[in-house]
Amino acid sequence: MSEALRSHPSRRIRRDGWWPWLFVAPLTLGIAVFYLWPIAQTAWYSLTTFGVFGGATFSGIDNYRELLTDPTLYRSLGNTLLYTAIVLLNIPIAVYLASLLNLPGLRFASFYRVMYFLPYVAMPTAVAMVWRIIFNGDFGILNYVLGLVGIDGPYWISTPGAAIVAVAVVGLWSSLGFSLIVLSAGLKNVPRSCTRRRNWTGRGGGGSSARSRSRC
Repeated sequence: MSEALRSHPSRRIRRDGWWPWLFVAPLTLGIAVFYLWPIAQTAWYSLTTFGVFGGATFSGIDNYRELLTDPTLYRSLGNTLLYTAIVLLNIPIAVYLASLLNLPGLRFASFYRVMYFLPYVAMPTAVAMVWRIIFNGDFGILNYVLGLVGIDGPYWISTPGAAIVAVAVVGLWSSLGFSLIVLSAGLKNVPRSCTRRRNWTGRGGGGSSARSRSRC
């Protein structure tokens, strides 16, 4: 019986009937209502012009023409690219930290992983309040530290050039823990045959040694 079903997949489909569709229906309905329909609605709205008191008239691509001539568009794209570049730095940083946390014999490795992962699960309101104190232009911790070395820090939250960097740093800090945990779990599954170790002795014959690992 099982061999016949394998050789004729259509029989298996007819035998299952509508049960597979019943199981995927809630997810399909959710995607259609909360994702596909808003996308289609936004695309339609972008081709219309709404009045102050309601009512819409079809305007075609006039909105897009006006958008392309607006200098704010290119400033927004530049800020988006800058934010993305800074936040994506969490990948190489997470790879480096995950490699360190997977070194054999490292003490308190689990504790370090938990501490790195805490920002990812912290409440956004608490995170915002802490970073607001750090970035405060008058009595913030960051400007205080910069003042110790003779640097006059800006108002990080209200200065246009510095605000995007401050927001991106918070995004980098918040997402680092998740990337670290995922990459650390992946490095644990790397076969030992792919691990190469090198030992070298420090200058002067003092017997100090370091160990580096490079994984394939």
